[in-house]
Amino acid sequence: MTTFGVIRMLTEQETFELMVESGICTMDFGRFHEMAEKLMGYPIWTHEFALPGMRLEMEICLLTGHKSKREASPFETLLELVPKEKIVVVLAQPNVVTPVSGNAGSDKGGCQ
Repeated sequence: MTTFGVIRMLTEQETFELMVESGICTMDFGRFHEMAEKLMGYPIWTHEFALPGMRLEMEICLLTGHKSKREASPFETLLELVPKEKIVVVLAQPNVVTPVSGNAGSDKGGCQ
């Protein structure tokens, strides 16, 4: 004879823990991101979720109940992921573009 257990929906916290432990997206990523930042105790860049050791560090924080000892990642961490031959443009004020004069039509595509 087969015995069936009680079927219930996972809580949001259980779903979050399942996603951390399995690496499989089991909830809205935006909400996961918020919960991960709360767990770790610092802001997390989206690219950091793919870094080696991040999942393990999150699992350790879940198991111990302690925040991570790491500080928030500096902007340079993100820049290190960009290939050296690529050009990075940083907008200090969103939606404000300052034209570059003298390079229009050059072989550099308007960038120096």
